[in-house]
Amino acid sequence: MLQCRSRSALPFLNHPERCVTLLSSFARHTRNYSLASSLVMVAGLVSFPILTRLLPLADYGVMSLVSSSLGFAVALGKLGMQHAALRFYSEVRAGKHPGVDLRQFAATVIYGMGLLGLVACALWLLAAWLLPAGLWDDPRMPWLMTMTAVLVPLRVIDSAVGNLLRAQEQSGLLAIMGVLKRYVSLAAILGAVILIAPTVWSFFGATVVLEIVAVVAMLWWVFRTDWPRWRERSPVLFRAMVVFAVPMTGFELSSLVMQMGDRYVLQAMLGAEAVGLYSAAYNLSDYIKLALFTAMSSAALPMCVRLAESEGTAAVEAFLVTFTRTFLLIGLGVVAAMAAVGGDLMAVLASAKYQPAAVVIPWVMLGMMFEAYIVIAGVGLYLRKRSIVTMGMVAGGAVLNVVLNLLLVPRLGIQGSGVANLCSYAAVVAIALLATRRTLRPPPFALGFLKFGLMAVAAYLVANQVHANWAVVSLLLRGSVAVLVYAALALLLDQRARQLLGQSWAKLKVRRK
Repeated sequence: MLQCRSRSALPFLNHPERCVTLLSSFARHTRNYSLASSLVMVAGLVSFPILTRLLPLADYGVMSLVSSSLGFAVALGKLGMQHAALRFYSEVRAGKHPGVDLRQFAATVIYGMGLLGLVACALWLLAAWLLPAGLWDDPRMPWLMTMTAVLVPLRVIDSAVGNLLRAQEQSGLLAIMGVLKRYVSLAAILGAVILIAPTVWSFFGATVVLEIVAVVAMLWWVFRTDWPRWRERSPVLFRAMVVFAVPMTGFELSSLVMQMGDRYVLQAMLGAEAVGLYSAAYNLSDYIKLALFTAMSSAALPMCVRLAESEGTAAVEAFLVTFTRTFLLIGLGVVAAMAAVGGDLMAVLASAKYQPAAVVIPWVMLGMMFEAYIVIAGVGLYLRKRSIVTMGMVAGGAVLNVVLNLLLVPRLGIQGSGVANLCSYAAVVAIALLATRRTLRPPPFALGFLKFGLMAVAAYLVANQVHANWAVVSLLLRGSVAVLVYAALALLLDQRARQLLGQSWAKLKVRRK
């Protein structure tokens, strides 16, 4: 278990029991999110080599392009309300919105986001047939977009329910539902691609059927004993949430540009095969991000909101010190390992034709670590509901990402997109840490990043000297060396790492007894 720091600045942390309870809760939620994401990652690692081998490289690129476009449509449909659901829940529970209880809050979120999702679905269909055909460079795109239109409102509703559960810190239930959905989806998609036809049509057909069933099942399970009624929604609360949420739509869309805009630049400059290569490396890295980086930030944000509402910003500041050091300690170790094994991992999982994509993995992986930290770096803005500032800094990062892609892709190819990805996310984190200083004291990110970053570089350089004739053997050897060297340096040079090891060992001995 982690230990609290800066107790003198936090009266409530002067009580050891309070400190243990707080950090045990964080560890539990992180475990739930991480376990769920790890199981989802396993499913992805099962489907990844099958899809990359069965689908033509151009089809894999089209699949990624449709999925990226869906992400933009869903972000527009949510209108930032998923952020409002998370932010306003603690206020409603604390009675800061007179006349509105948690039941009305749930009805407002579900029905409000449902209507927004239907509007986005209509816009998606218009875009499918009104945008110039030459924009897509593939005649199947309008038909594929029509086929997948129903996914827009379904994913908006899925986000509404998921963020209600996240705000309630029901990480266990949320994790179980996510894992069940992913594995049933895996079976349906692979069954369609293998048994029907290895095409994008089979992939998206199975996806549509599965997500309809999954959303209906989720709604029934979560609200089976207390279904929110239409008349229970609160227009006043909805308007207040929209005021906060609308700028967060810009945040969401800008985030998607940073995540997926490089696909469009690559499509325009290098073609579908380059998109397929880059997407394969990006998707592989994304599995790791979800299992570790996103799991930690997903657990931390609701706790920050709850602490701010119940115990003040000083509690948030102390919590963020511990969280940031732990995040950097684990995150940079993962980046070092992935950089060392990226080429071998691509060869083993995706086949040799995708191995050239390995050059982007270190850049993308480090960029994803920064991406997951953005919401924590700017948590002071989030707590004060300064969503316009948040939107502005992420929009600036999105513009920087596109500009860097346009400049670097002609010179560096797909590696240029990886470099642009890292630079834009690092810039947003730096700006967020500076901007949040006006609301609370930011954690010492730069020093921790420098310290653990140097350890990660050393571990990568040592592991990179290991060579083997077979990719599987090389993968195991390099990965083991990178992890062992990084762990040894961390234990030697960082007191927090030694504390984590000692406390984990003590906890393990207690469990054995």
